[in-house]
Amino acid sequence: MRFAIVIISLVTFFLPAGAQEYRASVSAEFDILPRLQGEVEIELRKIFYPRSYFNRTFQGELSYEINSLWSIGAMYNFAIVDEDREFEDEDDGETGDRNKWVVDLTFQPRRFESDLRLSNRFRYQYTIVDDDDPKLYLRNKLTLDYKITGKMNPYIAVEPYLRFDSNKIKIIRIYLGNEMPFFSTKIDLYYIVEISPDRESTTTSQYIVGVAFELDFKK
Repeated sequence: MRFAIVIISLVTFFLPAGAQEYRASVSAEFDILPRLQGEVEIELRKIFYPRSYFNRTFQGELSYEINSLWSIGAMYNFAIVDEDREFEDEDDGETGDRNKWVVDLTFQPRRFESDLRLSNRFRYQYTIVDDDDPKLYLRNKLTLDYKITGKMNPYIAVEPYLRFDSNKIKIIRIYLGNEMPFFSTKIDLYYIVEISPDRESTTTSQYIVGVAFELDFKK
């Protein structure tokens, strides 16, 4: 984990910032059938520089446990995006809609004796904003988490985004976070560095800070 903190610190310091983003969400998980679970989530996002965006995101997800190692899932995400042009002489902003469909395949084995666990999530993502052309991505999130105690579960993850139309990696995300119990729920505090290596002029990054409250209604 110390090595991960050093890497994220170096990336944050040396790469020019394209934007800063803050997120807060509340989700609820529940059982539908044996091995079939559902989740609903509401998330608020505020993005700064060079333009300001405010997102209200509504999400629903289904997940089916194939066995103790593998699960598949499907998710729909709808976002209302308000844009404010902070550095232009325009008083009016713009509002748009974003629709996102996702299919997941997740591999999550048992923990090692050291309480470390390595998991992998493959994600196919189809996104469309208003009437723009759709964007198709293949994402691969590799996560290493370490359960120190019942109240401390830090993790580090890396996730590249491969865009189909260009066959190039457009985004690389590095995650650093910690999950912990919070009264009758669970809270996830995280920091994400989002790197865009395919820029014409220079590689830029976006920094994301978030908090997620997760309610568990599963039996």
